[in-house]
Amino acid sequence: MRVEFKVFVRLCLRCREIMLEAGAPQVLVDVYQTAGQPLETFSASMQTVKRAEKRVKDAAVGKASRLAEMDKLFRVARSAVAAMIPTTVLPETLKVQPTDTDKRDAIQELRNTLQEHAGAPWAHNLLQGEFGQKAGAVIQQLTEYVEAGNALQKAKADRASALGPGWSAFLKYKRLVHATLGASSRQYQGLRVRKISASSGGADEGEGEGEEAEEVEGEEVEAEEVEAEEGGAEEVEAEEGEAAAPESVAAPSAP
Repeated sequence: MRVEFKVFVRLCLRCREIMLEAGAPQVLVDVYQTAGQPLETFSASMQTVKRAEKRVKDAAVGKASRLAEMDKLFRVARSAVAAMIPTTVLPETLKVQPTDTDKRDAIQELRNTLQEHAGAPWAHNLLQGEFGQKAGAVIQQLTEYVEAGNALQKAKADRASALGPGWSAFLKYKRLVHATLGASSRQYQGLRVRKISASSGGADEGEGEGEEAEEVEGEEVEAEEVEAEEGGAEEVEAEEGEAAAPESVAAPSAP
């Protein structure tokens, strides 16, 4: 079974809403406050991923154009150093650097080399010129972009770790809502999950007839992938008639 992260976080929020309703049975309040932390943790992890994704997007603004401009300035400065100090080991040009981290380090290394010879007019002029003026800003942006990518990777890994306990807590709380308020209650109906069939392209009923399908959008969680890629996410066995527990895809590597 596949369940979207965005679908599951809505289910987590509905559990909280049921607990906060005026006149909610005390048992629903007590159990949520005692055993609902995994639901809160997963909901918080979704917000952390959202903020981390925005940080990556913000850090990427203008990055490509700045690197394109820096590429020429870098090649000029690199050629000048090679001409003046032939024995210097220089970084490769930016276009052949495989990652943004490598590009940043190459710019920093070349700037450091120029600073070591700042007393020479040719090095002084390069540091005071376009290369020297713009290198710092490019290094700063690349550093932010790399750090933002690392933060996003960690946020997605934390979300994957929170998914198994969150799903287990959700199933238990849903059963309690069923036992307390009944199968026909609005609260229980709001917690039902419809099974999405990948092979047919349609939807299969996960728990009975008459369910309203959740809209699916955003990232999917696939049951087959987590053990190989996440290494240790808990698989939660559902009771008869319950949907199988979803598990998370691995977080992408940092930019």
